This record gives sequence, C-alpha cells and structure tokens, in this order.
Amino acid sequence: RHVQLARIGPVIEWGRPAYGRRQPFLSQRALHYAQLPWKVEGAELADFLLIDGRFRVATAASAALHLRHPQVRIMIDDYTVRPQYSVVERFLDIEHAGVRCAVFTLN
Repeated sequence: RHVQLARIGPVIEWGRPAYGRRQPFLSQRALHYAQLPWKVEGAELADFLLIDGRFRVATAASAALHLRHPQVRIMIDDYTVRPQYSVVERFLDIEHAGVRCAVFTLN
C-alpha cells in the first residue's frame, strides 16, 4: 500500500547502478535502500514481502530483522537462477522454490 522512492543514484540499463560495484558509497546506498520499508509505520507487521530489484540480499536481511508477523512470507524474485542469493538461507527458511522465485519464512 505504500510506495517509497529509494534514491540509489544514477542507473543504467535494467536499473543497475551507474557508479559500479566498487564505489565506496555503494554499501551506504544499499543500506539505505534495504532499510527504507521500515520507515513506514506498521511495516513490521506485514504478512508478505516481495523482494525484487536492487540489493535483494541486503533487503532480505533487513526484513528478517524487522518483520514481526508470526506467519510472514518473503518472496525473492530470481532466487533460483542466482546462486549468490543463497546466503539468505542463513536467516530464512525456504518454504517453496519455483522456477525463478522462492518463498521463505523466518527461522
């Protein structure tokens, strides 16, 4: 219900940051992006979260720290086609994995 604009700076095709991966301010922008949803009052009580776009692992980690709904489900787009995202399994449990997406619960 709430749309927020995350300012990550200039982007190129597919919304990738134009400043590259090795820029020192990338981590600061990723942190801001991942924490933005929790600035909405009551967001911690959401029962479903779709993670798509930039900084998916950081956003999933931030969600795991903030979400409080006992049956919350977190869906991450492109999860099964990007093995680097598997780090989220340290703090999320896979409930279902499809062709591209996976649905998680908090562990």
